[in-house]
Amino acid sequence: MHIGHAIPAYTLRRTRRLHRERGAARKETIDYTAKAAGSHDLAEIKRNIALASQATNADDTFGVKESMVMAVNHITFAATSDDATLNVQKAAPLFASDSARVIERCDLIGLLGKDVQARHV
Repeated sequence: MHIGHAIPAYTLRRTRRLHRERGAARKETIDYTAKAAGSHDLAEIKRNIALASQATNADDTFGVKESMVMAVNHITFAATSDDATLNVQKAAPLFASDSARVIERCDLIGLLGKDVQARHV
């Protein structure tokens, strides 16, 4: 059995809580971005873009980027397990490769967020 799935119920509850938090961060990113796109007030746009960038790139609250990195690490590690299915073994490198573009996009969101914050008019 893969060790990550053999941990006691306490860890399972913690994992479920983290998944809910990560999902909330992804939803926040979408919500803040939509609010910014619909606004004509620069201060409101800056505030919502800053919040979207934080939800995307926050390390301490498992933003979208951190969630992707953790998922890639978990799947990649799981693929090395003696009991990993062939499907997991074959899919892990593909998942890691495809996820790299999402992670790069998170970095771009952070950079664009900084550009918006620097805007004065």
